[in-house]
Amino acid sequence: MNTQAIGYVKELVSTCGALVVLNTTHNVHDIEDPLTAKIVDVKTDLIKWGMKEHEFHSDWKTEYPYPKGGKLSEHRRLTSVNNWLEKNGDHVWIAFDDDLFHSQNQYLIDFEAGIDYNAFKWGMEKLTGA
Repeated sequence: MNTQAIGYVKELVSTCGALVVLNTTHNVHDIEDPLTAKIVDVKTDLIKWGMKEHEFHSDWKTEYPYPKGGKLSEHRRLTSVNNWLEKNGDHVWIAFDDDLFHSQNQYLIDFEAGIDYNAFKWGMEKLTGA
């Protein structure tokens, strides 16, 4: 797990009042903990690596990868976000994703590198307006 990336997310949460919502295939495909071989959900795994329960929105995951009204296409990531926003109210939001879904609120990250300093800086600017 990229603990530096987790640190960047935690800083966005504490500085900007952001809350984490996951829009990932791991919303339906749980993760095997390499230390215990137990199957855990992605939120539990992130908490193990340093995230805190209060850093997640109470509705902490989207419908991705199977959004209502979304086809199995490039649009399902953004459809999932839009469905979540419709359900939970309009929020200022950003997304760090390694799969481009053509939104001004998305920062395309490298799958291997994850959230780096440039992504973090972009996120701070988007959330603070600075």
